[in-house]
Amino acid sequence: MRKETKVRYKEANSSLQIQILLILTIFFAFIILLLTFLIFSSKQRFELQTTVHQRSSTNNTSIINSQQYLRLPTTIYPLHYDLKLQIYLPYREGLNFNERNFSIHADVAIRVICLHATDRIILNAKSLKFDESDVEVQNSYNESMPLISINRYQHEVNNIHVVEIVLMQELDSGHDYMIYIRYQGIINDVWSGGFYKTQYNINGETRLLALTQLQPTDASRLFPCFDEPEMKATFKISIIHPMGTSAVSNSPVRHFRHLNSKWSKTEFGVTPTMSTYLLAIAVSDFVFKFRHCGKIEIRVWCQSAMVYDIDYALRITCRLLIYYENFFSIPYPLKKLDIFTVPELRVLAMENWGLITVRQKLVLYNQRLNSLRERRVVTDVIAHEVAHMWFGNLATMRWWNDLWLNEGFATMMGQKAADFVENTTLRMSQCFAADITLKALSSDQHTTMTQPISLKENSDRIHGQDIKIIYNKGAAVIRMVESTIGKEVFRQGLNLYLVEFAYANAEKSDLLSSFSKIFKAIDHHHDPFFGTNFSVYDYIDSWIYQRGFPLLKVQQVGDYIEISQQIFDFDNNSEFANTQWKVPIFTRGNEQDEVHWLEEGKKLKLLHGSRTFVLDPNFHGYYRIQYELEYWKLLIDHLLYRHNYFSVSTRLKLLDDAFVLAETGRIPYAIPMKMSLYLRNETKVVPFITFLTRFETILYRVHRHSSASLFNKYMQFLMEPSFDRIIKAETDSNVPRNMEFE
Repeated sequence: MRKETKVRYKEANSSLQIQILLILTIFFAFIILLLTFLIFSSKQRFELQTTVHQRSSTNNTSIINSQQYLRLPTTIYPLHYDLKLQIYLPYREGLNFNERNFSIHADVAIRVICLHATDRIILNAKSLKFDESDVEVQNSYNESMPLISINRYQHEVNNIHVVEIVLMQELDSGHDYMIYIRYQGIINDVWSGGFYKTQYNINGETRLLALTQLQPTDASRLFPCFDEPEMKATFKISIIHPMGTSAVSNSPVRHFRHLNSKWSKTEFGVTPTMSTYLLAIAVSDFVFKFRHCGKIEIRVWCQSAMVYDIDYALRITCRLLIYYENFFSIPYPLKKLDIFTVPELRVLAMENWGLITVRQKLVLYNQRLNSLRERRVVTDVIAHEVAHMWFGNLATMRWWNDLWLNEGFATMMGQKAADFVENTTLRMSQCFAADITLKALSSDQHTTMTQPISLKENSDRIHGQDIKIIYNKGAAVIRMVESTIGKEVFRQGLNLYLVEFAYANAEKSDLLSSFSKIFKAIDHHHDPFFGTNFSVYDYIDSWIYQRGFPLLKVQQVGDYIEISQQIFDFDNNSEFANTQWKVPIFTRGNEQDEVHWLEEGKKLKLLHGSRTFVLDPNFHGYYRIQYELEYWKLLIDHLLYRHNYFSVSTRLKLLDDAFVLAETGRIPYAIPMKMSLYLRNETKVVPFITFLTRFETILYRVHRHSSASLFNKYMQFLMEPSFDRIIKAETDSNVPRNMEFE
């Protein structure tokens, strides 16, 4: 019995030894595999870091190829940002946060969707402090995904900063992910953009306020983000700010509370889907006035000492909203619109959706202290920015090469709306020509110094575009298009465009597609391209992708006039000598201007009979016109004895063309000088302004010559009969100043 037990014990002991040996074998095999993986992973990580170090060692700023990260990859797309900020702004004397003064401590949670499998998340972050320990990526199961590294790069030309988050495993296409980043930023100076500070005085005390200016690529100075116009998302903002200040953002306040004796917290509702550059916040001790415009609350913020000077801005903002809603047949999509006046802004105004920021001197108006000129400036500025609530904010250009889709339309529509607000036609009938089209022509007459309205789609340029071309030429060409296709077709086309691309992005071809759809729905007799061998696409392309503008040469051949074109170029640059356009030639019709086409490389013949005619009688075209010398003399006779035969815009165009053509040696100076004699009978101010602008060039050239006094006497001779009108114009101004906006 005992022997049998001993044998069984030996068998059991032998079996146990085998099991232990097997377990040890498996354990050591696992250890070997684990060590192999770790060594390989470390080697891979070391190689990646070495590559990054090698990039950095060649250039301290880690600049990479512009084609790689100038544009963010399309593998990841943002859906929503939850941004929480604590603002350390010592806004009043005696308030001190010590080493945290002028800093931002923040968290951002970004919900993204993966469109193509990738192991990298590429986003923008500029001058923001965070490292791997501050970043977490979670999958849809709330599981953290391990990181390999975070690499930073900079595109020097466009000042674009990129952060590359490298993951140990790929993100799956079609799945949502969360990116959490805790970071620190700074409150910059006004010219750096992002979130910046500025100051004002109240009762001898210096006060500070802070606000955003994010266009074009400075949202990434405020928070890590996908900082491109096309990367639209919704935003939920929460701000902890010093007690005694108010926080304002794009959306209405959802919740406000005092945290303690030092801090307040303001939470805002979710924004519409929009581009990052339109996000805005402002922290200040400003006050506001408000009014309701239907269901929309309008507020204008300012220093407490200026609260009585914002009534006009408050009143016209409501009228502007009504005008645009009716014109576009699309309601304003937010519940509120704030206008925040600031002492300093690196642009004149910025169209942040629901929170317009603007230099205070352009919005404040006191009827007892300010002139009519200053009131019109207020109207123009606000009209331009409110137009952006539709053009630019609701429908946004896909990339910065099509900035004219935002700014050209806002400039033109702003002039229309300003006329509506002031119950006048002054801007569109006279001032648009003088203050926008003529300025655009002057900016566009040197081919070596100008640029096209729209850069090609693959253009790397973001900064350094010619604002006068984008705004003024863009608006002038758009107005020419409206005159070509008709006001109602134009309005319907814009409505269709805004409806189709609401909360989305578009490019030039999308806008033209909307016009084409309207053409197909109307009688072909109202289609200006019917019977031609080109489309609205061809027409527009010839104007937005080419620099400069045409000079139309007009010759009389019996009862006909023959029109040809060549580029107007002060520089006589051979590179552009053969540039041609599809030119709409406007002539006076029975009820409205008629449109004829001058195509590239061809001449146009028109029957004119015996009556005196001028091309482009209402100055809707973007070109200059050179008549034969004998015909110039005939036009001068009409101006001298029947100047009202021509519209005001025609009179100023004839003057401007004649002086510029003389300046380039195409006609003798005797033509514009004799033409200007008619000004003694002129009753409108705008032609005088045009004349003085051109005559100033002559005075500058002869100011040291013995004949200078004669030119001064001639100017006095012309202006003497109208002196009182000119003085009144300079103080009250019939001509609103055209300015550059964002």
